[in-house]
Amino acid sequence: MPDILLMINSDANRRLLENHLADDHDTDRLAPDKRVAGRYDIVVTDLRNLKERQDELASWREDQSPLVAPVLLLVSMKERERLPVQVWEQVDDVATMPIGKDVLTARLGNLLQRRRLSEMQQRYAHSIEIFNESLQEQVETKTRQLNDNLTETVLILTRAGESRDHETGEHINRISEYTKHLANALGMGEDFVDTIAHASPMHDIGKIGIPDHILLKAGPLSPEEWAVMKRHTIIGEQILSGGQSNYLVMGAKIARSHHERWDGSGYPDGLSGSDIPLPARIMSLCDVYDALRSRRPYKDGFDHATAVELITKGDGRTRPEHFDPAILGAFERIADDFADIFDGYKHNGPSRTGLDAEQQAHAFQSRFSSHIDGREPD
Repeated sequence: MPDILLMINSDANRRLLENHLADDHDTDRLAPDKRVAGRYDIVVTDLRNLKERQDELASWREDQSPLVAPVLLLVSMKERERLPVQVWEQVDDVATMPIGKDVLTARLGNLLQRRRLSEMQQRYAHSIEIFNESLQEQVETKTRQLNDNLTETVLILTRAGESRDHETGEHINRISEYTKHLANALGMGEDFVDTIAHASPMHDIGKIGIPDHILLKAGPLSPEEWAVMKRHTIIGEQILSGGQSNYLVMGAKIARSHHERWDGSGYPDGLSGSDIPLPARIMSLCDVYDALRSRRPYKDGFDHATAVELITKGDGRTRPEHFDPAILGAFERIADDFADIFDGYKHNGPSRTGLDAEQQAHAFQSRFSSHIDGREPD
């Protein structure tokens, strides 16, 4: 049963939350002598407490331990309309009051899922440390066991990421195949090819830390929402970091840097050229190709020839300067392989929304800018 700390000043709001959570959760009111970090599973706070305990909350956020309790901020509708970007960066999710029991339970469930995944990764890292201390004669047996566990961990993390977004199993399979073929075309060794094929599907695992109302929004994102969306790269790296496995080490690099661009116009670090890790450079092109080909609630998919032309020649949103020239050249040589991979793992995609043509175009430019030009939405 999860332990939840309610940092709520309003008696009425606190009673409402306690009634919603009474049957399924242990709740505790704020007490001056209690520390949240490491003790509670989730912190639920209002805007007043968030401001008054800002320094304490900031110290929790700086702690990179995955066991730090995630924070759900509850605000009024008027408060939400005026929330600055800095507040969004301090918390893990935002909901408006009054809030129904079903909505509250769903929000808390998403935060708990993220925490459990982080705990799983930490346990995996700990198992690696135990392995390093084991006797030499057990090395081969332990290695086989760890490889089995690793494959399962990668599968669980990948499925967790895709379950939060509109992505499908076919998308995950395609990404693995694209990166493997492109790495082979670049002349990379067998170990590198195998590692990127397993690591690349975890590129968007950080989206599990993005609130549903932003991640699943059909229309354009506001500047504040876009700032939160871009954090999926950093969250993904934090989830995957800490292990010694080649898969997780490369996966962490890909998660953080797959939206960086060769010309320095990407995010989150504005890296350019060879400063961008090679696996992320490979992933960047593969991600763009699949996004161009795929149907989304806010856009139709392009055919193969159009997608190749947009990548190699550009259209103002995507430009050849976004990609490593060597990787772009390898892509042009094996572009037909990408078409075969897409057709081999093809799906119809999610149903379309009721957006008209102009709204679809605006939503496409806003949401798809994560693959195209990194600009904040209008």
